[in-house]
Amino acid sequence: MKVFSKYIVFSVVFILALSGCKTTKNTFIHRGYHNLTARFNGYYYATESIKEGENKIRTTFKYDYDRLLPVFLVPTNETAKSTFPDFDKAIKKSSNCIQRHTIKDKKGNEIPKAGRWIDNNWNVIGIAHFYKREFFSGIEAFEYVIRTYKSPDRYKAMVWLARSYNEIGAVSQAEPIIGLLKDDKKISKYGKKELPALQADYYLKRGMYKEAEKALLAAIKAKPSKKTKARYSFILAQIYEEKNENKKARDYYQKTISAKPEYDLVFHAKMKQARLVDLKYGNTGKLKRDLLKMTRDVKNSEYLDIIYYTLGEISEREKNEPVAIADYKLSVANSTQNPKQKALSYLKLGEINFEQANYMASGAYYDSTMITLPKDYKEYDAINARKQTLETLVSYIRTIQREDSLQRVAKMNDKDRGRFITKMIKNIEAEEERKKEEQEALAAQNANPTYNASNPNGGITDLGVGAKGDWYFYNPTLVAFGLNDFIKKWGNRKLEDNWRRSQKSVIFDTPVDQAATDTIADGKDSLAIKKKAKAKDKKALSII
Repeated sequence: MKVFSKYIVFSVVFILALSGCKTTKNTFIHRGYHNLTARFNGYYYATESIKEGENKIRTTFKYDYDRLLPVFLVPTNETAKSTFPDFDKAIKKSSNCIQRHTIKDKKGNEIPKAGRWIDNNWNVIGIAHFYKREFFSGIEAFEYVIRTYKSPDRYKAMVWLARSYNEIGAVSQAEPIIGLLKDDKKISKYGKKELPALQADYYLKRGMYKEAEKALLAAIKAKPSKKTKARYSFILAQIYEEKNENKKARDYYQKTISAKPEYDLVFHAKMKQARLVDLKYGNTGKLKRDLLKMTRDVKNSEYLDIIYYTLGEISEREKNEPVAIADYKLSVANSTQNPKQKALSYLKLGEINFEQANYMASGAYYDSTMITLPKDYKEYDAINARKQTLETLVSYIRTIQREDSLQRVAKMNDKDRGRFITKMIKNIEAEEERKKEEQEALAAQNANPTYNASNPNGGITDLGVGAKGDWYFYNPTLVAFGLNDFIKKWGNRKLEDNWRRSQKSVIFDTPVDQAATDTIADGKDSLAIKKKAKAKDKKALSII
C-alpha cells in the first residue's frame, strides 16, 4: 500500500513537471514553476558569472594617476577580452532562461507580469554586453526592460542605460534619464544608491567639477564598499588638488589610505600627499627620510622611480635645484617598467635646464621625453612644441659655436694655429685608438677560454664568481682594458723584481754590500765604508 502511494505521488509530481514546462499557460502552478526555475537555474548562475567578470576587472584594472580616476571601472578594448568567457556564459545562461521560462499568451506575446525574473535576466544580458564594450547591444536590452516591465528592475535598467550613454560619449542622452531618476519618488533602493555615482560620472565627463564634488560626497554617504569608497575619496582629492585646495586634497588622500584599498592606490595617495606638503609648516626633513625609507622596502621596488620623482618635486619646491636634478636622474635610472614615469622625469630635467638657459641639455632631455611620452598625455602637444623650438634653438647655438671656433682659429698666428691643429689631430687619433682598444678588448674577452662563455654576465670559470662583483679582476672587460693599457705604457715586461727599472745591470754590477766587503778586506775604517756605500746608493739612484 505504501509503495502504491509513493507511485501515485511520484506520478502526480512527474505530470505536474511535464505540464509545468509549457509556457502558454498562465496559472499559479505554471508561474511558480517558471519563476522558481528562472531564478535559481538561470538568473543565479548568470549573476555569478557577472560577479566573476567584475572581479577580474577590479584586480587587473590599471589606473592612470595623472588623470582623474574613473567613477566606474570599465575595461578597455584590450583588457576586456580576458573577461569575455565569463560574460558570454552569463549571456548564454540568461538567454536560455528567457527562452524557456517566459510565459506567453495564445498569440505568442509575452505576459510581462507573469514572469518575475525575466526582466532580471534581460538586465544581466545588458550588463554583460556593457562590460564586453558591446554598448549598443546592451542599450537595446536596457531599453527593452524599461519599455516592457513596470517592476523595480526597470530602475536598474535606467541606471545602466545612462552609464552606457556616458561611456560612448552621448552624455546629452544620459541627462534626461538621470533627471527622471532624480525626480521619481518611487525609485528603487538600487537606483537611489547608484544615482549619486551616476551623476558624478556624468558631471566629470562634462567637466563640471563643482557638481561632481557634491555628487561624490553623496555617493560616499550611500555607503559603498570600502574599495569603492577609497576610489571616490581619491577622485575628490584630485578635484581639490586641481582647485589648489591642498588641505582638503591632503585630507581626502588620507581618507583613501584609511579605507585600506589595494596597495597601488595607497602608495599613490601617499605620494600625492607628499607632493602637497606645506613647506612653511610641514616637516620636509622627516618626510624625505620617510620617503627614502620606503626605497628600502621590498614591496616598493617597482615604485622607486615614483619615490625619487616625488623627492625631486619636494626639492624643486624648496628651490634646491641641484638635489632635485639628482633625484630626477635617479628616477630615470630606476624607471624600468614605467615608460611614462621615465618620460615625466626627463621632462622635469628638461624644464629645469630650460629655466637655467642650458638649452642644449634641455633639448636633449626633451628629445628623451618625447620618445617614451604617451601621445594621449594631456600636455603632449605643448611639450612637443617646446621640443621643436629647442631643436631650432640648439641648431643656431651649434652654428654660432662652430663659427666662433673658426673665427678664433683664423685669428691665430701660424705657429699657434699649427699647435691647435696638431692637438686636434692627436685628440681625434686618441679617440680612434680608444675605440679600437675597446673593440680588441671585447674580441679578446669573447675569444679567451678562461672565461665562462655560457655565463652572460662574463663570470670567471676558475674563480666561480660572476662579473657583477665589485672587485676589478672579476670584470673581464676591465681586465682586458687594463692589459692593453699596460702594454701601451710599459711594453712587454718580464714578470720579475724591479720590473719598472729599465737599467737594472748598473745597480747589480756594483752592489753596496760587495763594495763594503772589498773595503773591509783592505782594512779601512767602518765609517769610511758607510760613506762610500751612501755615495754608491746616490749614484745608482741617479742612474735610475
